[in-house]
Amino acid sequence: MSTGVAFAEHWSGPYTRQTHAMDVSGGCEDAAIYQSSGSGIYHLIFHCGCDYQTLWSTDGYNWKRTTKPQPFCNVTFSDGSSLPLSTRQRPKWVVAKNGSLTHLFTGAAGAGIHMGQTFTLAQQLL
Repeated sequence: MSTGVAFAEHWSGPYTRQTHAMDVSGGCEDAAIYQSSGSGIYHLIFHCGCDYQTLWSTDGYNWKRTTKPQPFCNVTFSDGSSLPLSTRQRPKWVVAKNGSLTHLFTGAAGAGIHMGQTFTLAQQLL
């Protein structure tokens, strides 16, 4: 599996696929992207199984890794309790009216729970 970039003059297309793939681990998918209103830098997050991967770009074409894949399937809540997850995927940024990130939404399933019984996890970003 590889991830790349395509551009279009309008959101409805047609799109032109660029020639290089992003430097992301295999198995990473469901990219969520936003552009910082202050700096204009693009930020992207993938889920890679039970890890996440972040990248950044100044032009939306050339992407650089922020870190290597990081685990995010073991969640600790504000009351100190925790929940091991069997899956956490489809990350989506929540952006405030002022352009700042406030939360990350992901689809999740607790360990041992049937895959058909998933929920949306809202994680506040500090």
